[in-house]
Amino acid sequence: MESVRYFDIETEGRGLLDGEEGKNHRIIFVNLNGKHLLLRDQSEEEILRETVAWLVKPDQLPLIGKALIFDLWFVATRCKVYGIDFDPVWWLLNWFNLDMKEIAVLLNGGRFQGYPKWIDRKGKPNGSIVPEWFKQGRWDLIEKYSEEERTDVFKFYEWVGSYLAKLGLQDRPY
Repeated sequence: MESVRYFDIETEGRGLLDGEEGKNHRIIFVNLNGKHLLLRDQSEEEILRETVAWLVKPDQLPLIGKALIFDLWFVATRCKVYGIDFDPVWWLLNWFNLDMKEIAVLLNGGRFQGYPKWIDRKGKPNGSIVPEWFKQGRWDLIEKYSEEERTDVFKFYEWVGSYLAKLGLQDRPY
């Protein structure tokens, strides 16, 4: 896919959704458009520094992701632990991006519950299994899951784009 690039993270827990306990969950895996950063191979601080450098590198293509806003927020929260400067609001306002979750929610009748069925292929494991794979040292499964999700997000992006491209201003009902 040459018109956009992909970003995703995986954590060792549900992260900030777990309340105070979640603040201690580390980022264990980052997918930078097919380049994988693993906690197995480097420290979380090194992962974060490389991720932030990649996110703010000039002259890059627009970024897509699934739950992109959450991922950026989580990165910023973990960056604070290491004194790394990254402001997700500044980033969202200054870089072209599209969170595919928002489109899937619209296609799902405005409901957040169940939106992944629009993006993920049938039979794909739920992302909540990733922390278990991390505990078991199953980096192979984490990498496979992430690459399959990247493929699904690109396919969803292309599918939605092909339909939206057929619409014209004259099709608007207002």
